[in-house]
Amino acid sequence: MKQPPLRFLTSGWPVRCWAFLAGGMVLGLAVLVSLAALLFFGVLFSVVGVGLVVLTATAVFGLPVAKMERRRLRLVEPVLPPDAHGAPPGPGVRAWLRTRLRERATWRELGYAVILAVFFTGANA
Repeated sequence: MKQPPLRFLTSGWPVRCWAFLAGGMVLGLAVLVSLAALLFFGVLFSVVGVGLVVLTATAVFGLPVAKMERRRLRLVEPVLPPDAHGAPPGPGVRAWLRTRLRERATWRELGYAVILAVFFTGANA
């Protein structure tokens, strides 16, 4: 049984979709500024050695962005998508970082963060 289009327009879906798009623009702008700052300071301070830590942080920057995106997706999708990361083999930051840098999901999430920052911000500006 088909529902009339007017019923859809008076439901909460259009508002939720607009909120998703507007939130993406704001998040994309924040990601763009953060990525640019991390890259700038990472390259600037890489001569000293501190920049290598900042560049490593840039590599895992996609993790919190993807986590926010999965939570933000709940505006339009009721089921939260699963996290694609596995558990590190041991305790500590070194084991966690080694595991994350070897996972394909980390690099997919970083790629998504770059796409979100560049295209989503530019498309809505």
